[in-house]
Order: sequence, then structure tokens, then C-alpha cells
Amino acid sequence: MMFPNALMKGSYRAVWREFFALALAAPFLILATPRWWVGLAIIAAAWIVRRQATGQWTERTPLDLPFLLILASTPLALWASVDRGFAMALAMRVFFGIAVVYGIVNAVESEKGVWWGLVGLSLLGVLVTVVAALGMESPWQKMFDLSFVYGFLPHSLPRLSDGNETYYLRAGYHPNTIGGMLAMLIPVGAGLMLALPGWVRRPARYRLFLGVGVLLMAGTLLVTQSRTAWIAAAAALGLLTFRTDRRWLLLLPLVALAAGTILFLRQTSSQFSFLVTGGRGAVWAQAWALIRLYPFTGTGLDPYPLVAEFHFPYYLIFKNPVILNLAPADRLWVHAHNFWLQTWLDFGLIGLLGAVGVFIAWGRMAVRLVLSPPGNVPRAWVLGLLSSFVAFAIFGLTDGPFFYRKMTLVLWPVLGLTVCLYKLAGSREPSPPRRSKLSVRERRLAGGAIALLTLLLLPMAGSLLAANLGNVLYHRAALGQGTDAQLPVPVTGSSVWLGRAVRLSPDNAAAWRDLGRTYAATGDVTAAQESFQRALSLRPGDRFTWYHLGQARQAWGDEAGAIAAWQKADAWLLFMDRGDQEAAAGNRSAAATDYQTAAQIRPEDRLAAARLRDVLRK
Repeated sequence: MMFPNALMKGSYRAVWREFFALALAAPFLILATPRWWVGLAIIAAAWIVRRQATGQWTERTPLDLPFLLILASTPLALWASVDRGFAMALAMRVFFGIAVVYGIVNAVESEKGVWWGLVGLSLLGVLVTVVAALGMESPWQKMFDLSFVYGFLPHSLPRLSDGNETYYLRAGYHPNTIGGMLAMLIPVGAGLMLALPGWVRRPARYRLFLGVGVLLMAGTLLVTQSRTAWIAAAAALGLLTFRTDRRWLLLLPLVALAAGTILFLRQTSSQFSFLVTGGRGAVWAQAWALIRLYPFTGTGLDPYPLVAEFHFPYYLIFKNPVILNLAPADRLWVHAHNFWLQTWLDFGLIGLLGAVGVFIAWGRMAVRLVLSPPGNVPRAWVLGLLSSFVAFAIFGLTDGPFFYRKMTLVLWPVLGLTVCLYKLAGSREPSPPRRSKLSVRERRLAGGAIALLTLLLLPMAGSLLAANLGNVLYHRAALGQGTDAQLPVPVTGSSVWLGRAVRLSPDNAAAWRDLGRTYAATGDVTAAQESFQRALSLRPGDRFTWYHLGQARQAWGDEAGAIAAWQKADAWLLFMDRGDQEAAAGNRSAAATDYQTAAQIRPEDRLAAARLRDVLRK
């Protein structure tokens, strides 16, 4: 039964005008709650009301196809995940963010709507500064000693849960997250301050409020000591001032000189050098190694350390004793620290293509808005939004502004308002289709070349897909908290897929290694040893194969063989760190075992023996 059109339009404007429905759905979709279906029902009801009131589900945007790819990759990401509850919470945040974009696009139709959207983002920046004052965790000294500042912070605000606190050890909001959000919000506030519309009453008062807000955000950004956020904010403000008032560019040489001086002085710190030069590179190597195992599906929406440490322990990639001087929480890499690597791991190849599509669509809109901005919208507003996305892109090169992190509370409104400006510029009509200039013969040749290339790559793709599926089944079985009786069933399934992979590609050392691990899990010692030996014959110096062979030998009761394999893997630092974590947790017997293993791996080293004596005395 269709409701009266006037009633539907009145309901849509008065009650369901997107933002009310999104506000109701936000607690169910953003927080890690099992009642996510309530939020989906609220948004679905809002879309049905919009369809009845306006005659269309939503307005078309350049982001439609990229968003569709991201949503299409979500079921595959959920299948590959071990912790389905945690994964569903993250997937709902992505869905909510996309709903926010379409809510803004369908609600904002004028210059005044863009104005209120920018004001809302500026207020969000002030709210982030308040959150930082009440709940930001104290970072260790990166650039300056600001302990006297952190001592005044009350740390009384409860933290918004990321769904699984096992992998987020410290209390409070991470300074890098706060810094990344502020790097995106400062250009928006600055662009709004530089240009106010003529219909705004008392513009001086507005500029004063906006200026104070921008200064608060800038001061908080400085306190976070997030170096990547500083660079992102500087690049965004440089773009904004270059296109509005170039006199501000005179400050850039002074800023660059100050930054260079600080970096030069701080290079004397070994911990600083470790995090700047080695830490990010090591975790990127770890993430890329995971992508080679899961190129199609990704690892799923699981916490990054859960799968990364299962396959490639971090300390076998980066072997630096400096890391033992850090606190246990500072040793934990909770994500890949790169937007593209983490997106590929989370959503697989389809999701990665969706992320690429978002950047391409944004680039098209940015070019059009810069060349021919909307007539009634100040250029500073356009540049503020575009600079905000530039800050997101730069920050994502070395940190974690992923689709489901708290930082994307800024990304989705920025994308939505950018599409609104694109609409106001009169650029939403699709361009007419172009006729192909290729002849029939050329098209046939191109089709034949593509078919031939597909046939040549098919065996390799089949091998990668088989190994990918086998690894998903294996890590789901081994990490799924199942009983020993439940474990061999999916492990046996993974051995079938990995067996197909090594038949299709006999030189796939990673598939042979993981096939050996599956045989070891099922108790087939002979097949496991053969698989490990085949992997080592292909890659004799692969530390990960030696490490996992040592794990298997330890399970078989061959302690001497396990120590010999771990010596080949040079796993001393890994067991030392594991012992430190067990000692910090009060598990003295487990810590003593790890220290003893480390001492056997490096008999000449005295540090492991000293820590073993310390833990036994306690």
C-alpha cells in the first residue's frame, strides 16, 4: 500500500531527512555491538521513505562503482575472518560511512547546506581537541619532551572500543589517530575562515571563532607528536594557501628549517632512528609477505597481529635489539601502517580496486572543481575539502586511516561534501559515450592477445588462488579457538587446496611451507618433513620456514631439532621479546622457558641468561 505523497514528503523533510536516521543508527553501527541489524533497519527505512518521497533511491555520484566494489568485497572478507563478531563490527562501520556519504549527497542541495556541513566539520575538530584533552594516551617522547603537558591531561574519557581490546593494549585514544583527524580538519576550518559568504551576519565574530578553533586544533596536533600528521597538515595547508593567498607560503622555508633541525638533533636517539628508518619498513615487509599468501581474499577483517604473527613473526623480519628497550605496548604493530597494504589485507583484491576507484573518482572531481569551481561557492571552501583529502592520502602512506578506523569519521563527510560541490558545479551529467576508433581487425587482434595472455597466466592464477584458499582455511582452523577434535577437519581441507597449489606450481616455496604446517597439525610427520624440506630446497635461507619447522619439531618432541631450526631462523630476538611479555604479565614459568630457548639459540649471548636468572629469582 502506497502512502500519500504529501505525507511521505513531509516525513522525509521533517523526520527522516537522512541525518536524523543516521544519528539513530550510529550507536548500533559504529560501536562494537551485536545489535548492528537495528542500525541497518533504520537506514533501510530511511532509504525507503526517500524513495517514496523523491521517486529515487539516491542521486548518482562518481563514487557509486567504487563503493559497490567495497561492499561486494565485504562478504568475502567476513568469510576469511577468524573472529566474525569483530569483523562484522568493522564491516558495519564501513557500511555506515558509505550511508553518511549518500545522506549528505541527498540532503545538501545549496551553498547554505555546504556551509553548514563545513561548520559541522569545524565543530568536529573542536570536539576532537576536547577528546584529546580528556582521553588521549600519553605518547612516548618522539620529538619533544612534553611530559609536563601530558601530566595535566585527566585521561577520564572512556575509549571508543575497536571491537577487540586484546590487540589494543594501551588505554585512551592513540595520538596518531587524533593527529590524523586534525590534519584533515584543520584545512577545512582554515578554508572556511578565509572566505565567508555575504549572507553571514557579523563575519568578524565568525572569523574569530573559527580562528580560535583552528589554533586549538593546531596546538593539539603539535602535542600529539605525530610526525606523519604534521607532514600531512603542512602539505594540505600549503595547497590551500598556494591557491588562495600565496603570501602565507613565505612561512614554509622557516617551517622546513625548524623541522630539519629537529630531525637532525633527534637522530642521536637510537629509538627514534629505529622507528623512522626500520620500523615502518619491517612492518611493510611483513604485510607484503601476507599479501603474497592472500592475494585474492585478503586475511579478512581480523586484527592484524592475529594473522601476521601467525605466519611471519615480526622479529624475524626486523632483528634489532633496540626494540627490547621499548615498552611491550610500543612493540606491537596493530596494523600495516599503510592504507593500501591494509585495505588489500582487509578486503582483498576487489576491495583494493574499490579503494583505487575512490581515489580516481576524487581526482576527477578535484580537477573539475579546481578548473571550474561552483559559481556561488568560495574557492577556499573547495580547496579546504580537497586539501583535507590530500592530508588523508599522505597520512595513509605511513599510518592507519582505514575505512573502519575512527579517523574515517572525517573521511566520509569530506567525500560527501566534495560530491555536493561537484553537483553544484553542474558536473553530475555523464559524458556522452565515445565511439571506438579501432577497426574490426584490430579489435579481433586485441581480443586474441587478451585470450592468449589469460591462458598463459591461468596456471599461475590457479596456483595463487589454491594457495590463497588453503591459507584461509588453515589460519581459520588454527586461530579459531577450536578444540583439537575440530581442528583437523578444516586443516585437511586446506591441505587439499595447498596440494593443488604445489601441483600447479611446484616452485611455490610458500605453499610447500604452509602445506608442511597443515600436515604437522594433522600429525602426519613424514609428509610434513617432506614438505618443509621441499620448501627449504627452493628457499634455503628462508627464516620463516626454519622457524615453523622448529615449531613443528617441538610439537613432535624433538627439542634438539627445534633448537637447530630456530638457530637457522635466528629467532633469538623473538623468544627474548616473548619472554619479556610473559614476565611483564607475571607468567614466570613461561618467561623462563622462552629465555632458556633464547639462550640455547645464542649460547654466547649473556642477556638471555641474565634475564633467565632474574625471572627465576623472583
